[in-house]
Amino acid sequence: MTTHIQRSKKWVYEFIIGYNLCPFAKEPMDKKEVNWEVIQDFAAVEKSIETFLDSSFKTSFFIFPALATFEEYLDVGYWVEDLIESIGYGEVLKVVHFHPEHLFGGLEMNDAVNFSNRSPYPMLQLLRESDLEALEMTESWKQKILDRNATLLNDLGYKKMTNILDEYRK
Repeated sequence: MTTHIQRSKKWVYEFIIGYNLCPFAKEPMDKKEVNWEVIQDFAAVEKSIETFLDSSFKTSFFIFPALATFEEYLDVGYWVEDLIESIGYGEVLKVVHFHPEHLFGGLEMNDAVNFSNRSPYPMLQLLRESDLEALEMTESWKQKILDRNATLLNDLGYKKMTNILDEYRK
């Protein structure tokens, strides 16, 4: 297993699950229903998507360590979303974006809320829409999670969040 995957798994267990940022992350991690893949060759992405869809994994993380900037990452992220749409899986998969410099529109770079989608490396998470629908998550439930995360991350603060994330890159 690569260092990128080891550090990313540690980030999910200790940060995402540890701070309960995603109340649905623990079960698939504990059951080893998460696929982890380091993507170096973009030509392999379509095959990786199809392999994930043919598997019993609940989610898949594509880690892109070679992407140097947030802008490059966004370009690749949008390309993957377009690829998913073009091969007919637009209604089947949801893509979640994570990056060390993730920035939500309308927020400042030093807003701690950005850390809900900041990760040790640039990565995309694929989720099956059917699994999300099975959770029966209402918009008010989703908003409660987002509000709780915003409060928690702002209470922890930008400096502490930066230090925490930096630990997963060492």
